[in-house]
Amino acid sequence: MASDTIQGTQKLLPSQLNMEANGESFCPDNDLPNQLARDQKPAANTAAQALEQMQQRVTQTEDKIRETESLLVRQIKELEKLRIEEVEYQMREREDYDEELETRIENVEESISEINTSISYVRDLAEYLKDCVEEVDMRSRRRLEANAFNTVALVQNSHLTHQEQKLAPLRSPITNTPIPGFPEKVGDIANLDDAQLTSLLSTLEEDTAIGQGPKQDRFRAAIGLARIMPWERA
Repeated sequence: MASDTIQGTQKLLPSQLNMEANGESFCPDNDLPNQLARDQKPAANTAAQALEQMQQRVTQTEDKIRETESLLVRQIKELEKLRIEEVEYQMREREDYDEELETRIENVEESISEINTSISYVRDLAEYLKDCVEEVDMRSRRRLEANAFNTVALVQNSHLTHQEQKLAPLRSPITNTPIPGFPEKVGDIANLDDAQLTSLLSTLEEDTAIGQGPKQDRFRAAIGLARIMPWERA
């Protein structure tokens, strides 16, 4: 086994000497995977970063809600303590001890009830805010997925030049679902009426306050087609 190690070292030695003579660093074969791993750089993923930022915002919101609830609980306990001390002090100072005690206790109970009502309100509000954040997160996910899908469809449609070629359908940015009434072929766009164009442009979040002719041009541009197709040129 020692002889094998010596022979392996002797085989590597000429390569190492040649690489060092040329100013290159020597890397044995068994270190190549580690060297390659160190040289690789992760590609940026915009959608993943946006999602991670949204998740961080959700976490920060939840932390703030928990912090607010904890602060309210402490304030409630301190307020209860102060009110009880005030009641005891007033009872010792007055002759009508029993009547004053009952009055003060009622006041404390009313305050506690109000505080409990406030706590319930804050908890409901926190739950509502949490639902809002989740809804925003879900909408953002749908929009990111729809945009990614539509980007591919736009590229595919940009290469179409004949009326009978099939269009790559786009998805709604809001729901990430297929757009109802989306034309099947390039030539079908010319047969769309004003109401259909308005619905399609609205779903794609495009301006609809224009005439039918401009709407066709706007729709073509929105789905990746040229505004003037080859058969329309003079």
